[in-house]
Amino acid sequence: QTVWLESVPETYLSDCLIQTEAATGKVTLSPRLNGARKENAVVRYELRAGDRIVATGSSTGGHSIVIEVPQARWWSPTDPFLYDLKLELLNPDQSVADQVETYVGIRTVGKVLDENGHWRMTLNGEPLFHWGPLDQGWWPDGLLTPPSDEAMRFDVDYLKQAGFNMIRKHIKVEPRRFYEYCDRVGMMVWQDQVSGGPSPPWTRLDPQPTDANWSEVDHQQYLTELDRMITLLENHPCIVVWVPFNEAWGQHRTMDVGHWVKQRDPSRLINVASGGNFWPVGDVVDHHEYPHPG
Repeated sequence: QTVWLESVPETYLSDCLIQTEAATGKVTLSPRLNGARKENAVVRYELRAGDRIVATGSSTGGHSIVIEVPQARWWSPTDPFLYDLKLELLNPDQSVADQVETYVGIRTVGKVLDENGHWRMTLNGEPLFHWGPLDQGWWPDGLLTPPSDEAMRFDVDYLKQAGFNMIRKHIKVEPRRFYEYCDRVGMMVWQDQVSGGPSPPWTRLDPQPTDANWSEVDHQQYLTELDRMITLLENHPCIVVWVPFNEAWGQHRTMDVGHWVKQRDPSRLINVASGGNFWPVGDVVDHHEYPHPG
């Protein structure tokens, strides 16, 4: 991952959770403040569409900000529109103590039953077929480390030009610049948690699956790392599905993990075990069979 050092004032902006709702154009900002005077600190915001100011205002003490964007332009693979957002933390004299510039993609991920009773994935209320490859994130000149921004962009651009609208990022978390580029060009991402450790027998869609037996300490460590990944990436509109387990690798307490992720982030779909042992939790039944179709 890219690493940097940054000086900050005594009270500063450490993060901001961004949540959106396409049907209403609602954008909810939840600033996270650190420092001794954070309870009384004022956060000023400005949301722009290009050169046009869409909304401006302020809140105190890190309280959530709700903006309703009139005639909101939705983010999608065919129109990956992003609003620009500026957040400023003010000193008591109204000067700027800390400032962050970022962006917002207004979109809603969901599912709907079709006329035949089959679940379909939706984006902004409309069914959308997800069509894309498994991406293991290897580069010939960097192995698991992206050698450059150009290399990361090349993969996404190549797949976009080939007609795909989705990438499943397999057992790997990329630098955030990868997801930023997917946001900008409109490439949806299914994001895996890195799963390993003791595994159960791989029974796929067998109706009587088993889970691996993990200790409570190991399970809590898994959830800690899963929570950190979601916290790191949850503002990216491109990410539409979380995948806690790949196949049966480290698959344990599947029902608990699926319910935990759904509660942690109800704004996305959950594919609890891609190709793994089927348990009735989350949103997707996923079967792997290769090299031949089955």
